[in-house]
Amino acid sequence: MRYQRPFTLAQRQQAITACRAFRAQLSTIRSRYRPSTPEQRDVARQLRRIVEDFIAALRVPDAKVDVKRVNELRELADELGVEYAALRLRQSGR
Repeated sequence: MRYQRPFTLAQRQQAITACRAFRAQLSTIRSRYRPSTPEQRDVARQLRRIVEDFIAALRVPDAKVDVKRVNELRELADELGVEYAALRLRQSGR
């Protein structure tokens, strides 16, 4: 989803849902699909930082949310999640 001004309650609810999904993804990476190569560790670390930044960007009141930054962070988190999955598949030879 692309967030836009004015940042509404519905957009915040969708962003919170995305936060929960990203945090669940990070938890799964830590517990079930632990990084085993330097590239995987780097991508997992980047993903964690991006998710933390995404959450921090949403901690301000609706009127002050930087929607451009929130959109960028969400896209980066999505891309890093896919990149991590690709690295895992490449490692397993699938």
